[in-house]
Amino acid sequence: MSLPFPSSRLIATFLVLLLLLSNVFSSPSSSSLRSVHQRHHLDNQNYKDALTKSILFFEGQRSGKLPPNQRMTWRSDSGLSDGSALNVDLVGGYYDAGDNMKFGFPMAFTTTMLSWSLIEFGDLMNSELSNAEDAVRWGTDFLLKATSHPDTIYVQVGDPNMDHACWERPEDMDTPRSVFKVDNNNPGSDIAGEIAASLAAASILFRKCDPFYSNLLLQRAITVFTFADKYRGPYSAGLKPEVCPFYCSYSGYQDELLWGAAWLYKATSNPTYLSYVQTNGRNLGADEFDNMFSWDNKHVGARILLSKEFLIHNVKALEEYKEHADSFICSVIPGAPFSSSQYTPGGLLFKMSGSNMQYLTSTSFLLLTYAKYLTSARTVVYCGGSVVTPARLRSIAKNQSLKFRNLKNLEVSGITSVNSKSFHMFLVKTEFVNIHNIKLLAPAESPNTDGIHLSNADHVSITNSKMATGDDCVSIGRGSNNVTIQGIICGPGHGISIGSLGKYKKEEDVSGIHVSNCTMIQTDNGLRIKTWGGSDPSRAADIKFENIQMQSVKNPIIIDQNYGSRGGDSQVAVSDVLFSNIRGTTITQNVVQLNCSKSVPCAGVNVVDVNLNYVGKKGKKQSASGGLVGAICDNAKVVFGGQLSFPTCAK
Repeated sequence: MSLPFPSSRLIATFLVLLLLLSNVFSSPSSSSLRSVHQRHHLDNQNYKDALTKSILFFEGQRSGKLPPNQRMTWRSDSGLSDGSALNVDLVGGYYDAGDNMKFGFPMAFTTTMLSWSLIEFGDLMNSELSNAEDAVRWGTDFLLKATSHPDTIYVQVGDPNMDHACWERPEDMDTPRSVFKVDNNNPGSDIAGEIAASLAAASILFRKCDPFYSNLLLQRAITVFTFADKYRGPYSAGLKPEVCPFYCSYSGYQDELLWGAAWLYKATSNPTYLSYVQTNGRNLGADEFDNMFSWDNKHVGARILLSKEFLIHNVKALEEYKEHADSFICSVIPGAPFSSSQYTPGGLLFKMSGSNMQYLTSTSFLLLTYAKYLTSARTVVYCGGSVVTPARLRSIAKNQSLKFRNLKNLEVSGITSVNSKSFHMFLVKTEFVNIHNIKLLAPAESPNTDGIHLSNADHVSITNSKMATGDDCVSIGRGSNNVTIQGIICGPGHGISIGSLGKYKKEEDVSGIHVSNCTMIQTDNGLRIKTWGGSDPSRAADIKFENIQMQSVKNPIIIDQNYGSRGGDSQVAVSDVLFSNIRGTTITQNVVQLNCSKSVPCAGVNVVDVNLNYVGKKGKKQSASGGLVGAICDNAKVVFGGQLSFPTCAK
């Protein structure tokens, strides 16, 4: 059984690690991700370790006769008779997803992108470069076999329907190893164009280290592209039952012809391919709007690739591709006049409801690669009245990390995140999470840079960490339960908040929140519960703030049920709240501010042992407590007890 990711998604995983690797020299943050059984662990290992594991992942997908230096020793030879059904050698290549299928279309795209990644960022990989080159060669060796017969390409090995119905190791597989092909009678310009691109890109990669192999790849790329252009048509037209819905060519074949020609021009500098791009570009969709880059649609990738020739090599004939590339960039930039991309509240690019990570990582790769080209050309992108710098592109690409969704048993430790564009860390629909010993840093004036935001998170522990942000150090959103926050040093920032709650329709309840042994330093708020007016009914209950040290904190204890600007009474019922053993200094005269809902007043609020010295400017309302006016208790059933440094609310 091979590893459970399609190759098109596998390349996305590899690309995002290359992005992180390339950013390590411009950011003090470092992290790695590894999966051990059912436990996900993000700790303070370096990017090299993460990259090593991602390349090792490719070895787990290998088919064929495995080499002596195979590092995944639990894998062994498989598929040694592949191709025999049509008397051709198709041994090798990569299995797709958790299947024993070899789909040529995404496999070729995977190999193209591996080569492009190494061409642009290989010099950052040090000792891992040779392993990454081996991963490329394993793919191109198979593609050479698949294109060894004139005007014929073997595009797939295995019966996908029967294969998907049988879960077994490739070493033990007994499902049919059917072979499917395209030829001059049943064309496949899309897969042929992608294979031509893959071989051409790899020829650039191997040009210096293996000139003979490089030339072999290039000559085959030229032959395959000629076939793709001469016999036009999508491969899924003739092979629909075999390739659909698995890897249908939904976008047509025109993008692959442009993509293949672009790579051949880059590999050969032959004006024939430049002329091809100029003559056929418009008919092949070069000026059509696209902002999706994937195994199926290559238009955006071709534009970025061709723009390099204009930006760096001054090929004036390709200036329009720089303009097309800029249009794509403007469509991705959040807040730009022509932006058409969606982002989650935590700043994650959202492209597709299924397998979103492969699309956002391929987009991130293009952003970072284009930033490299712009830097070399000493120029920027203009989006209406907005100027987008290479640094902005890198920031967006880097921001597509530290978003955890639909995970169980996650551990995060030892990382530092600096100057995030939005939330540093965003947990959605996660369970049994342990976050400890991290640093999240952003300027005090930077908006919406929450340290950690939770939404529909259950059984979360956040401990022994430092957070200095422009917003909440920790914000606990809708549907979050059983959350422990302990040993946090927070400041500057907006403190630790439950909420905001009630902004959206039918929000889930929040309960079981325990904050203890934390230090707040010069924060704009201390311990806060905030809910929107005019909300749908929900509950926030069983909330404890205990043993908190404060230094010059504004608004130390606050419940604000008039948060936002929507109007109307909040219908979030706040109950069973404890503030206990809160000590230190404040710059706010009203230590406790409970502004609760008229419709559902706060119930069961206990304020016990709160001793805060006022160190702000003395106001006109001096009191015996040294400047503290006391507490505000609107629509709140509150019990005060223990030692208090301020006058309590009138009963």
